[in-house]
Amino acid sequence: MSEKNRYTMLGFLLVLTFFIINAGFCQENKQGGNLNTPEGEIIRIFKSGDYNLTIELAEKYLEKNPNNVDILNVLGNAYFLKGDASSAERVIKKALEIDPNNSISKQLQEQLLLEQEIKQSGNLNE
Repeated sequence: MSEKNRYTMLGFLLVLTFFIINAGFCQENKQGGNLNTPEGEIIRIFKSGDYNLTIELAEKYLEKNPNNVDILNVLGNAYFLKGDASSAERVIKKALEIDPNNSISKQLQEQLLLEQEIKQSGNLNE
């Protein structure tokens, strides 16, 4: 596979993973999630694209509720989308320690690994 095709495929997988994760957040809200709760508000702000505010509110929320895997996933994704892969990795690692079978945490972890692979591939070709 050529390098160009490899980058195209990895980029496509990265975007696809983001949409799968976002759909997971949407599905959770349809299954009894309430946007009028602090958790729902954080998810609503995340979906609006305000990642700075999402991070601020999620960090504050997690001070009192450190084992909330859903909010850890939102926080990790917000860090990732801001370009802070190391913070995203730290948060997702914590989420997986709490719930090793959480599908969204696993997808976020895969997304981080894909980004690292893309960066490493780019560095090899320079």
